[in-house]
Formats: sequence, C-alpha cells, structure tokens
Amino acid sequence: TGDGMMAIWASGTPSAELHARACQGALAVGAAVARFNALPGRRPLPTRIGLHSGTIRLGGIGGAGRQQFRATGDIVNTTSRIEGLNKYLGTRLLVSADTLRICTGFVTRDLGTFLLAGKSTPLGIHELVGTDGQLAPDRLRCHEGFARALGLFRACDFAAAKDAFDIVLRDHPADGPARFYRE
Repeated sequence: TGDGMMAIWASGTPSAELHARACQGALAVGAAVARFNALPGRRPLPTRIGLHSGTIRLGGIGGAGRQQFRATGDIVNTTSRIEGLNKYLGTRLLVSADTLRICTGFVTRDLGTFLLAGKSTPLGIHELVGTDGQLAPDRLRCHEGFARALGLFRACDFAAAKDAFDIVLRDHPADGPARFYRE
C-alpha cells in the first residue's frame, strides 16, 4: 500500500490465537528491522506498525486493466490511523485495546485513549513491547513511571502529571510517549 505493507490474519471468527499470531508477527518484524538497522553502513528503516482487529471485506477493486485484490473497510482505515499515531508518539508498534482484549501473553504499555482522524469514538491504544517476561528492568521502571504520570493526566491533575512525565524523561530522555504527553 504505497510505501507501506499490509498483513492480514483472516478467519471466519475472531480468536485469541489469531490475535496472538498477529502480535507475534508484528514483534518479529520489529526485531528484524532492529537487526537490520544495527548493521554498520546502513541507513535505518523508519518502520511503524499498527494492529487492529475486526470485520474486513476482501475483494477486487478498480476498473478494467487495473484490478487489485485487497482488504477494505473501517478496520483497514482505523489500522492505518493507529500506524500513523506512531509518528506523534515516537513509537514503533501500536495495538488497539480491542485487539488485546482477547489476547494474553504480551507486555504492553497503555498509552491512553485517542480520537483518531475521521473517527467519532475514542480508541484505547497500547504500545506492544514484547512477550511476558521479556521487559528489561530499566524499561519496566520507565513503564511504571509513565503509568503513574498517565494516571495523573487522566485524573486531570495536569501539574502533577507534568512533573511525573518530567521524571520519566529525566531517566529516559528518548521516551516518545512521555514527551508527547509532556508537550
């Protein structure tokens, strides 16, 4: 799709296994890109991934001589918006709370609720970090500090939230979500 790519895990009925396979696939792509970006002399690939789930339509689109078989529907558009949210949050892999609802075994960071472009209902968004037991102690402290700050933000205690996000950024200056909320 343009300079991007779309992967679909299709099934007649939603299942936890299907959602887990999508999350595992996204983590594998992220790990492969990180290995590629670590090679000397390579220009890093700025890769962003968005995951969402729901009903899609598969079919041919286009006119004579220019037919494409592709997925369409609100889920495709929402997933694209989730992927684009990575740009603002300084993240690489975002997943909707809807997708995680029936899926276990993954480490995520709740990033809040967002009203995505063209949508009328806010959507809970998480950063997909890894599988259970995979989070380094330094990242765990960052996520715990972020969760405290986000809780203050949600409670509308903006002064205390600002201070809490400042603490996260002091210890983890590259943390995009903390920077997003701080600004």
